Amino acid sequence: MSKQIDVLCAGELMVAFRHANEHSGASGTNLFEHTPDGEVARLGAALARRGGKVAAVAAVGQDVLGDFLRNHLENAGIDISGVSRLEEPTTLMLRLPGADTVCYRGADAQLAIRQFPYAQFEQITWFHTSAFALSKDPSRRVITEASEKAQRARCAISLRMNYSERIWPNKVEAARVLTSFCGNARLVCLTAADWLALYGDNTTPQAACEHFLKLGALQVLFTPDGRHWWAQSDEEQTSLVLPEARLVEDMMAGLMAQPSDAGTLAERLQKA
Repeated sequence: MSKQIDVLCAGELMVAFRHANEHSGASGTNLFEHTPDGEVARLGAALARRGGKVAAVAAVGQDVLGDFLRNHLENAGIDISGVSRLEEPTTLMLRLPGADTVCYRGADAQLAIRQFPYAQFEQITWFHTSAFALSKDPSRRVITEASEKAQRARCAISLRMNYSERIWPNKVEAARVLTSFCGNARLVCLTAADWLALYGDNTTPQAACEHFLKLGALQVLFTPDGRHWWAQSDEEQTSLVLPEARLVEDMMAGLMAQPSDAGTLAERLQKA
């Protein structure tokens, strides 16, 4: 990648609270640890670790958690000039063992069109977003508009298909929006759990890849478990088994960090 901005990452940015102890303390109080979460934090950090120039478009609250997220991105080397601080509270994700994950939506869904650096679009290699980010207006509307302008500026579009019915209950609407987005995507990445959440059935890696290729995506990256990976385009299909599971965003960043002419899809997947 050789443009001024390798990846513009537009989408959800939140703080995740996870149970930090198996048993409550002597006082009966549960302990939690908080970490940066959301596609902007995960993919942005993975790309920055690889030396990528990453710019974020996201929204946080005017609160201590919003400051925590902005500081985290900045310390990772990510440009935060497109991260707004709003009156809405910072979005929170609560993860409890043996229980459903609960999301308290706030600022993350309130993106504005003025946050996007349109004057720099011709200097951006990738425009990345996620199903989560597209699940709610006004973020859905402005990300869609910005992605269309990015495509006209010859940015490559990438999509993380992290669909959740709890976040986006209207599956018909979700399928329509995501189908349209996939038609312009150079890279779509999903897990078996993402497929099951959106389509309600199990599938094979090959069938999942072929589905999104038929929708118009140029390349698809699929994993059932983080260890077994399939990548497919109209010209090539390949697979990889890793000794240990890796995060979806980490593998996706590994592909995006390489020039599209850096070898075959199989060679680039091996290097990811």
